[in-house]
Amino acid sequence: MLKRISAIFVMSILIASGAWSQVLMNETFDDVDIFAGIPLNDEQTGQPITDPATFEYFAPSGWTATSEMRPEEDGFTEDFPFPCLTVMELFQWVDRGNSRDLAVNERDVDFFDGNIVMSDSDSFGDRGYRTWFRSPVMENVTAPYVRVKFASHYKHNDNQIAALDYRWDGGDWQRVFEWSDANRSDNQDYLSVEKHIIDRPDGAKNLQLQFIFAGDADQDGYTDYDWFWAFDNVVVEGLQSVSFPDTPELTAPAEVRGVQDISITASAYHDPENTPHKSTQWQVALDRGFTQMLIPAADDDVNLTSLTLPASIAPWGSTIYVRAQYVNENGNRTDFSAISEIQVLPPEGVRLLSDESFNDVAVGSIPDGWSVVSFNGGESGDPVYDNAASWEVVDETTLGSFGGDRVNIAVYDGNSIYVNSDGFDPYQESHLFSPSFDFSNTTNVYLAYWSNYVQNQDNIGVVEYTTDGGGLSDAREVSGTWNPVVYMLDDDSQAEDIIYTDDTHTTVDVAATLAAAADGANLNYGDYVFAPQSQDLAPYFSGRIDDNKTESKRFEKFRLDKADGQANVKIRWMNMGTNSWFWGLDNIQIWGDDGQTSVPDWSLF
Repeated sequence: MLKRISAIFVMSILIASGAWSQVLMNETFDDVDIFAGIPLNDEQTGQPITDPATFEYFAPSGWTATSEMRPEEDGFTEDFPFPCLTVMELFQWVDRGNSRDLAVNERDVDFFDGNIVMSDSDSFGDRGYRTWFRSPVMENVTAPYVRVKFASHYKHNDNQIAALDYRWDGGDWQRVFEWSDANRSDNQDYLSVEKHIIDRPDGAKNLQLQFIFAGDADQDGYTDYDWFWAFDNVVVEGLQSVSFPDTPELTAPAEVRGVQDISITASAYHDPENTPHKSTQWQVALDRGFTQMLIPAADDDVNLTSLTLPASIAPWGSTIYVRAQYVNENGNRTDFSAISEIQVLPPEGVRLLSDESFNDVAVGSIPDGWSVVSFNGGESGDPVYDNAASWEVVDETTLGSFGGDRVNIAVYDGNSIYVNSDGFDPYQESHLFSPSFDFSNTTNVYLAYWSNYVQNQDNIGVVEYTTDGGGLSDAREVSGTWNPVVYMLDDDSQAEDIIYTDDTHTTVDVAATLAAAADGANLNYGDYVFAPQSQDLAPYFSGRIDDNKTESKRFEKFRLDKADGQANVKIRWMNMGTNSWFWGLDNIQIWGDDGQTSVPDWSLF
């Protein structure tokens, strides 16, 4: 299928067999003249910052590198590494460590070679900068399409942006792509050979590219202790024609119930040029406009024609919207498929028995009947952090003031209850207890809540429930009998907190895991687990990803099997960490079968 792309629409392409091409640029960055004095510019005056003036940048002839430092940091005197898109030798890049050697070890030798272009904000701290790297102007372009190809190693951090822009004949810049929290996951490495197409407007002749590394609006546009972007071997070609694979068609259930995972399949991949299938972009959202995204919108090179969504993807009573597009090995993208709608329903026969949205609770307090017990090693020294050292209700504005990563996924609605361990050393620990529920005449009890959680390498999140009115005193004395719901620990770092019985990582070694020291608190992880500790707890451990600001933001749902028929049920949420992250809860719901008439239309909730 051949089609014309609008002047502002940019997508990846496939070169038709035998298609004529016009080479506009082939830049390897290996023959680079070294010159000094391309400084950071003062954002207010546009003039070079001269304190310090001890750095050099390397750029090919005709390219320009410009950086701006966060204005309030203009006069710093500390040494800093590479606050600009600049060229360095590959071995220098690899020597910087922290996964930068992936560009060499996980790709063919021609992926990166010789010199590369990079911008590395890691270790630059919170001083903050943004940078632009502009190509020479490519003149007298005659082909109707232009393909931009380059090797890329990008590592994403929350609120970080990498982008590629273009302009014709010195006009306005237009965006080819932007990598952000919307389509990239925190602390994830992305190695790729990028291929994108730009449509040449009628009469346009001269093309220029601009690579950008910066922060988003939550960071005032500046990087802030973020990661890096490196690229190499930029090839720009004019093309006479492009072609695309067939648009996928989705098959999905109209509804799912309970804690059932959601399975979606797509039609078989077909490309007129027989170019292999590279990836599929699946988009899943809570709205038909795909603004409330439930998973990052990055390309998926594993789930090519089928996708299984966990039961926690959306709250009960909601509708989710799914669509997909295919991408071939040359980067071509199809149109998105038609949208599939899926209703997410509670288990058959249960109804909503209790719903705490916190919207009628005063900010800075907790709901009537709830209680909090906290322990810590002192204040953080930051009044913003100290304000949420124990569980308390916050509104959306307050939540956002704690940082943009608190509000980047829609797992809260208005007020929520929140606790923060960020900034506390040696530790911060806070327990939230629900009021007592009477389930004497109730079976099939479920707990559901919206969870705004980020895991750290030295913290634990706990949910348990008691059926006999258990509690915790200010002297750390535990009463009652407790049952497990979930234990959240780091399971994706070099020093994983979850320990397994063997190298297959299939069964948790409960004793070893709970015997491990919890940093800063002079306690073990087991000291935060009130349920009887045995190997029977293994299924309740839930490995989460260290420092990932999106992965654990979920709509959690759990069966409380030992609560059926019990008259005094209480639920506990506990967050403990040392300079760790946070946990927010919203729309805490109890579902169950109490023998009453069920609501026929669950979408009303």
